[in-house]
Amino acid sequence: MIVGLLLLLFLPAVALADETVAPKTVLVLYEETRALAAVAETDDAIRSTLQAGSTLPIRLYTEYLGLSWFPEEARELALRDLLQKTYATRRPDVVIVWGSGGLQLRARASCGDVRGVPIVFCSVDPALLPQLDAGSAVTGVSRRIDWTSSLDLIRRLHPETREVAIVTGSGALDVRWEAEARRALAGYPGGVTVTYLARQPMPQLLKAVESLSLGTVVLYGAVLRDGADRPYLPHEALDLLSKVSRVPIYAVTPNMLGRGAVGGRFLDFASHGVTAAQLALRILGGERLGPADIVEADNPYLFDWRQLRRWGIDESRLPAGSVVRFREASVWDLYKSHIIAAVVLIATQSALIAMLLVQRARRQRAEDQARARREELAHAQRVATMGELSASLAHEITQPLTAIATNAQAARRMLATSADGGELNEALVDIAGDAERAGSIVQRVRAMVRKQPGERQPVDINATVTGVTTILRRDIAQADISLAAPPGRGPASGARGCCPAPAGRAQPARQRVPGHGRRRGRTTCAARRDGGAEAGEHRDQRGRYRRRRGRAGARAHVRALRLEQGRGARHGVVHQSFHRRSARGHIVATRNRERGLTLRVTLPTARNGHASPARPLEPSWTGRGSTPEQQRASN
Repeated sequence: MIVGLLLLLFLPAVALADETVAPKTVLVLYEETRALAAVAETDDAIRSTLQAGSTLPIRLYTEYLGLSWFPEEARELALRDLLQKTYATRRPDVVIVWGSGGLQLRARASCGDVRGVPIVFCSVDPALLPQLDAGSAVTGVSRRIDWTSSLDLIRRLHPETREVAIVTGSGALDVRWEAEARRALAGYPGGVTVTYLARQPMPQLLKAVESLSLGTVVLYGAVLRDGADRPYLPHEALDLLSKVSRVPIYAVTPNMLGRGAVGGRFLDFASHGVTAAQLALRILGGERLGPADIVEADNPYLFDWRQLRRWGIDESRLPAGSVVRFREASVWDLYKSHIIAAVVLIATQSALIAMLLVQRARRQRAEDQARARREELAHAQRVATMGELSASLAHEITQPLTAIATNAQAARRMLATSADGGELNEALVDIAGDAERAGSIVQRVRAMVRKQPGERQPVDINATVTGVTTILRRDIAQADISLAAPPGRGPASGARGCCPAPAGRAQPARQRVPGHGRRRGRTTCAARRDGGAEAGEHRDQRGRYRRRRGRAGARAHVRALRLEQGRGARHGVVHQSFHRRSARGHIVATRNRERGLTLRVTLPTARNGHASPARPLEPSWTGRGSTPEQQRASN
């Protein structure tokens, strides 16, 4: 508690003591006006450094002399007197001087109350430094325009250079820079001619720069006044020169970058201001500095990216540590993340597409292989079927050949007995028909055993069924099966009868098996078109009709072909099944529950005289017997 009361008592006294601390006074003298970019950069650096680095309050005074624009001696004397009167009662603790002219003016004004004030300089001609007294309180930052390094840089970037033209004005600063250049480049080796375009009126200077030949490079110093005593800002003069110049232009001050200068080894005025302010802070802190504490500033390499592209200069040829400004952002710099995301997305999609294409190719090869194997299997089945049907084929071929021989002998007898011409003509017609029939059988057999797929052609269902019944008439007769067209299904009903009973070939339909009350067998075959939809009917063993309707469209269906066997027949039937959905037609054989076999046949009709684009049906045998011969043997 006592400690707290003591603190409260002493706090007002401490605050009053802080308020009574006198601020430090700093005077900054600039040789030129603030309109110069170099002066503005230095001033900003000095102010920010003093404010950030001082723990004591600082009162800062700034004077811009403008000696290059107003070089009259009378004005200089008036300025000196004005400074003495102004700061007679405001003695500065330290004076910061920018430029050689300001340092000389401060030295001449070393009387009165400003005598003995520490001085910190920056951007001063190095030639003035040897004149300083070793015991004086003068220190600072020496600036050095490296004219030799600038010429070395030009020769490095432009090996074909034969001449370097140095451009300066007639102002005080311009004349000092010209003198520095002449001293530094006197006797410069390398076979490069150095010329000086100095103290010329601006129109004459522009013509001289415009007339420079190829192989020449311009090194721009500063033009504060031209030969006609017209004042200019250095960057304004450079803007005029860059518009007429046909050769590259290099400079020595950084504010020229971006106004047509390619680059160069520039004076870093901001760095000079920071260093000078730090030295001033050390003096304000109680240190005594002199000429031994002078800091030599370094000059960085700066370049304009746009001018490098204009003159075709590769960045790899620039000195180490060079800084390139005004670089235009590339598409990669602007949209780097978007490009990466797009590339990843495209790569992913490409990989997925490639995988899908590979999978598609594999599936296509597998389908081709499966198709080839199916064709080989179909061919093998056809060959096997030919072997199974060899006996029937031999009979079918033998029959027309026998008929041909018989009819030929009859024709010979008719010719020998001078018979009627009509009978002879009928015998010859029978010979031609039987020969054609035998030839068609051979052609069909050859087409069946061919390995290549068959041709798709319109199929006449009636002719097909008639041909089948003709081939199987012997087996039908042996099995005592009757073929008949159902009532109302013939040609008179609007649809062609699909199974006309061949005259003289079928047995009576209602013969009964001895000792049984059921029919031996009955085959019905019907096709019907009902307003674009097809309907087929068949009877079961008890005589009931079943109606089945298909899809709409012009399609003829052979819906039922039913074979019923007698009571004494074996039930282990063999059925041939054609079931191909892809062909838009199928044949399904189903064994009845009690006895008999039901065949359901669906075939597409031809449209506009062309067959439907379906694949040929491929048979497969299932059941107890393995061949039709075994089935007939079992029956």
